[in-house]
Amino acid sequence: MLNPPAESGSDDLHENSLSVRVTHGETAFLATGDAESETEERMVEEHGDALEADVYQVGHHGSSTSSSDAFLDRVDPEYAIVSSAYDSQYGHPHEEVLAAFDERGVETYWTAVHGSIVVESDGEELSVEPETDATTDPSELREEPPVDEADETEGTDEEETGADAAAAQTPTPIHTPKAIA
Repeated sequence: MLNPPAESGSDDLHENSLSVRVTHGETAFLATGDAESETEERMVEEHGDALEADVYQVGHHGSSTSSSDAFLDRVDPEYAIVSSAYDSQYGHPHEEVLAAFDERGVETYWTAVHGSIVVESDGEELSVEPETDATTDPSELREEPPVDEADETEGTDEEETGADAAAAQTPTPIHTPKAIA
């Protein structure tokens, strides 16, 4: 547990974001919630090299208020995962953050483009499996079309035939218990 500190007296939700580093053998995962640069600065001062992680769940949905240079230098991630909508009302992820990942050669996944992202580790190696294949080059992510959930649903009424179509149209019976006299 890296944040919030035990002595935190702040009511600010971002300052109190739960930040954790999880290790499995030689691999590490870091998630910082909505921690912003001031909180990241404190974590760098208090935890230093203990922030290093293979996978970084990008702070504050990729906002420029997070993922500061000093913080990214300590984390030094191989993979970054941004969780935000494609047309986020806040413009997440911000271009500055994607540029920082690009400069560092960080393979970047974005839920708006890649859908669900599963990271697995055997303690030595990591694998990252996105729901949708797309570029992981942070400089090209905004050029990729977002995941379209309608494209992901299997089968339509037109494709159903025979017993499948009949089953789809047959209502499920509702069983109610008989009253005990």
